[in-house]
Amino acid sequence: MKKKILTGVILFVLVLSLVACGKDKKDDKSKKEAKKTTEATTEATTAATTEATTEATTAAATTEAAAADTTEAAAEEKAADDSNSGSSDDSDFYVVATNFDKQTVESYAAEVKKAYTESNYTALSQMILYPITMYPDVTCNNAEDFMNYCEGKSIASADLESMEAETCKDMFANSGGICLGDGQVWIGEDVNTGKLGIINISGMAER
Repeated sequence: MKKKILTGVILFVLVLSLVACGKDKKDDKSKKEAKKTTEATTEATTAATTEATTEATTAAATTEAAAADTTEAAAEEKAADDSNSGSSDDSDFYVVATNFDKQTVESYAAEVKKAYTESNYTALSQMILYPITMYPDVTCNNAEDFMNYCEGKSIASADLESMEAETCKDMFANSGGICLGDGQVWIGEDVNTGKLGIINISGMAER
């Protein structure tokens, strides 16, 4: 009887050992699976973060490149404007002949050109800085003298063509004045009155 009981106890202990062993194996398997899941999640998160960082870097680089292109285009446009109007700081472009700024001189030159090409002697007579010497050797002391001189005269076609081609931009200038056309008109500043005006005019010929 004691042997049977002992045998039963031994069998019970063996069963418990087998169950515990199985449970340990099952726990180890669960731990391994949990570890694999954690590693997979970490890898996925790292990949997503890396991809997002790369995309953000690429977007920033694209934005920076676009801004650089815009800045460069603006600089090129400004350079083109400066080229069309002389230097980038050319307000004293005609300083050799006058203290008036470039814009004022060129605006006035455009008015003189208009009066000349339209043969508007009345307008021209008001622009002259008197006295002025006309061809061949006639001195006009005032507007009335000039109008009398122009009586019966017209501007030669070649002189009109030269003045019509005048752009009134970046004109030749020296200490004697500022040249329009091929020298049909010169303008300058009266140092006594501080006014711009015509200091020499030619092209008037007998009809």
